[in-house]
Amino acid sequence: MKKRLDVINSSVEENKLKLMIEDSLTPSDAKQLHATGSMLVDSDHLALIYILENDTDFVYLAIGNDHWEKLSSAIDEELIIELHIQTTNDELHKIELENITAEFAYLKDNIADNANYGEEMVNKFSEVFLPQK
Repeated sequence: MKKRLDVINSSVEENKLKLMIEDSLTPSDAKQLHATGSMLVDSDHLALIYILENDTDFVYLAIGNDHWEKLSSAIDEELIIELHIQTTNDELHKIELENITAEFAYLKDNIADNANYGEEMVNKFSEVFLPQK
């Protein structure tokens, strides 16, 4: 079964968008995670999913719609986007979300006016990422 980590906080500091999760992982589990450079969409929960992996499985990092405006700005400003994981022994582990800009561009082209994602997802995504000029 795939594990899901939900982003609960996001902030821009030092030319980086930092995404924080509620879950704390063991230092060993955190160090085993690495970026895949791939993304999915969770229309049911209005989330963009960045896929992480370890030696045995995929781990889904869910970026809910309440963090999309910061994500959009970070991508527009070409900031580095990092996941920050607080481990169970209070270490901070960072993972750069590689290839997120290219994956996001693909999703942006694919989601716009695509009913397969559901009306609510398309509308919310368009509102944040495809504003009318």
